[in-house]
Amino acid sequence: MNRKHLVTIVTGALISGGLLAFALWNVDFKALGAALAHARPQVAALLVVGALLTLGLRAWRWRLLLPSKAEAATLGEYFRLVTMGLAINNVLPLRLGELARALFAAEKLDLPLLTVLASILIERLLDAFTILSLFLVLSTPHAAMPWVSRMRSGLTPLWAALVAAFVVAYFIEAVLERSTALHSVLKRSPRLHKLFDQLMLGFKPLRSPAAAAQILACGALLWLADGGNYWLGGRAIDLGTALPYSYAMVILASAGFSTVVPTLPGYIGAFELVVSESLRPLGVTPERAFGYAVLVHMVTYLFMTSLGMWFLYREGTSLMDVWRRAQDKKP
Repeated sequence: MNRKHLVTIVTGALISGGLLAFALWNVDFKALGAALAHARPQVAALLVVGALLTLGLRAWRWRLLLPSKAEAATLGEYFRLVTMGLAINNVLPLRLGELARALFAAEKLDLPLLTVLASILIERLLDAFTILSLFLVLSTPHAAMPWVSRMRSGLTPLWAALVAAFVVAYFIEAVLERSTALHSVLKRSPRLHKLFDQLMLGFKPLRSPAAAAQILACGALLWLADGGNYWLGGRAIDLGTALPYSYAMVILASAGFSTVVPTLPGYIGAFELVVSESLRPLGVTPERAFGYAVLVHMVTYLFMTSLGMWFLYREGTSLMDVWRRAQDKKP
């Protein structure tokens, strides 16, 4: 581990600690313990079912995104790869789980690494587009809340930018194919030509309207199911008020912001602060709000991490091996 990595990890730990301290600032620990002690374990267990469902939908969507020659792999193979990637993200810094997943998939599916990385990039863009779309639709009943109104106003331009990006991605291959200047450059550099072809292969599924519709539908189901987990969290712990499913989707969209904060792996601290603060406008006490955030986060975090680590070690590798390989490939 070099100095830059060490600085990144220490900085993330400090930020996580600061955000957790801020989230706990007005929390009565005795009341927090009581809120968690009275949580309904049978409902909390359903969060594991919801996590399995979202993992399955992620695997299905990724299978649709990768080129047709990768369809020979079973859905179970994709499920294992997706779960391992998320688990590694939850344990190692720098979001190395995405790169590790790409490395494993390139080997197992016999695909160019750049093509696999392009599919993961599309995944992330689709996630942002889908979450924003669902938020803008389902947050309508809560638009009178000032903070929801500000979110809607601020996120609408981002949603429009993502739509524009997908339109460009849809037509870019046809435009580039007609570009004589680009073809001239590519002909002079076989290596660059090969890399360009591999990258375009990752965008190919979006050029088929039928395939694009399936991919978008799968993404919508994925995030609606994830919103169901946030709603179930409100049933597992007594919030003192009903949590509508539409507001659970607002919380999910808010939690998405925690992923951009440079914290410890798993977004520890940022998630708890953002999610607990999102419940405050409903009149939820700080103790119940923080207990809800911890319950939703930790059940899914521990389950996905444990399952992913089990898959990883069944592959005969370790986190240290993943770290070394990711560092070798990172440039």
